[in-house]
Amino acid sequence: MTKKRSTAEIIYSILNACRERTNKTKIMYASALNFAELKKYLEILVRNGYLKEEQEGKSSYYNVTEEGNKLLQILEKYVMVIHEKEELETKLQDVLSKFKE
Repeated sequence: MTKKRSTAEIIYSILNACRERTNKTKIMYASALNFAELKKYLEILVRNGYLKEEQEGKSSYYNVTEEGNKLLQILEKYVMVIHEKEELETKLQDVLSKFKE
């Protein structure tokens, strides 16, 4: 069973993929989103100044802005804390399950 990712985790994966100039296909695979979902997130991130979009012929390329880097640093900390919390919850559940026996 896969865990549903939070919006913060999805945004983190997109911004992380865009640390270096990249196209939609690479971002889509790196963030594990379908094209429609990716398009929605990219539009919001560009509109709010976290990503810069560059047109090159028919292709679009994306790169993290200075504001995007600030958000990425915050999200890195957040994702790390969330994963630590999940690990602690799993360990605690293992211990507590012994009291149910």
